[in-house]
Amino acid sequence: MPAKKVLVATDFSPPSKQLLGCLLEFRCVGVEEIVLIHVVDIRTAGLSTSAFHYYDEEQMEEESARLTKEGFKVSTLVPVGVPAPEIVHTARDVGAESIVIASHGEGFIRQVFLGSTVYDVLRLSSVPVYLEKFHEVDSENCTPVCSRRLQRVAVPVDFSPCSHAGIETVRSWGNMVGEVVLVAVIERSRNMQELERQRLMTTEKLTAIGRELEQGGVPVRIHVEAGTPSRHIISVVKEEEATLLVVPRRGGGFIRELLLGSTAEALARRSPVPVFLVPCKKWEKEMRK
Repeated sequence: MPAKKVLVATDFSPPSKQLLGCLLEFRCVGVEEIVLIHVVDIRTAGLSTSAFHYYDEEQMEEESARLTKEGFKVSTLVPVGVPAPEIVHTARDVGAESIVIASHGEGFIRQVFLGSTVYDVLRLSSVPVYLEKFHEVDSENCTPVCSRRLQRVAVPVDFSPCSHAGIETVRSWGNMVGEVVLVAVIERSRNMQELERQRLMTTEKLTAIGRELEQGGVPVRIHVEAGTPSRHIISVVKEEEATLLVVPRRGGGFIRELLLGSTAEALARRSPVPVFLVPCKKWEKEMRK
């Protein structure tokens, strides 16, 4: 997720506090400026809005001072409103290149559900969203899966114009990436013979993409699977011990529903590693020219 300026959303829960501790690693991927935002939720604050706002500003200043000492340029914002729209609008207004958020919404992830605030940010954002993951999320000892983010990056590919967004995002990171794992999933076929034809054709196309990436000096491994996309993507992420999952948010095939559908929710919810969701409207337009 290399970017010079990022918007980091926090709600002061244990995962969010641990997320702030991960920001030091962001310097290694090019981050220079951090905008910290905490939204006082007008729906729940009620008559205590002013008190919440004052208390939250104090906490934000403490975090700002700590990050400033580490060499970041830091600013803080504590708006009052509905969290997800405020986060998305603020990212646009301040010119943030991506949004960084913990994988929970109000409170923590319970069982396997993605927090509503996080899901709405993923749905609404026009800039990439980096979704951090946590161990023991319901505990004060929760720890982020934040080390060596770009060591081994997994990228789902369905060969649609949108999937180029994920590929080109990784390509733009250059030698900061240690290794790329390309994953293509064949969703359906009429019979075994057709499946083998699809597998061969998909392997050839994926190998060609891999060769292009390798010309930039990045080693590439490929996986061609058949079945349910989200299940196989997560399986490959685990098998390859990926450190980051990069997913375009629109496209043909299984990626088509990533903005609102079950695949998006499944990947964001089940991925054992951080997820970087890349909007791809720009790529779709360019590919149509």
